[in-house]
Amino acid sequence: MRLSERIQAKLAAGEARDMAVIAEPVTEGLAAGTFKLKPGGFVPDSPNMDYVDSGIGRSINSIGREISTGEVFASFDTRYNRNPLYELLWMRWS
Repeated sequence: MRLSERIQAKLAAGEARDMAVIAEPVTEGLAAGTFKLKPGGFVPDSPNMDYVDSGIGRSINSIGREISTGEVFASFDTRYNRNPLYELLWMRWS
């Protein structure tokens, strides 16, 4: 899928991070369809940072830290918002 010009520009300017670079897809279990971020994949204190999957041209909508393990996951939906098993780290509000 072709990325929008806006997302291409954000990636080039360092204003967006690509799941293909910073994460591994989760294919099994309850987290299937999400991404497990590599260490350093999430940029704290950067509310204007965008997160995308360039492979399908889709934006991430929420990032959360699993409380029991400390692992960080990203999703196309808002599953980490108000989820008692996760600390919401980032969410797309627009």
